[in-house]
Amino acid sequence: MAVNRSSYRYWCKPSKTVSPQRLKLIAELKRWFGLSGGSAGQRSLVTLLV
Repeated sequence: MAVNRSSYRYWCKPSKTVSPQRLKLIAELKRWFGLSGGSAGQRSLVTLLV
């Protein structure tokens, strides 16, 4: 594929910066998960956020 290993590893490396919107979403998800007593799954959380 003619791709250097170092380039591939750089491409795979996750970003160290997190957007404020994403932090807000994560906080909201954690809040709803806590309010559900830890029982809400993915579908329930998506329904609560929409």
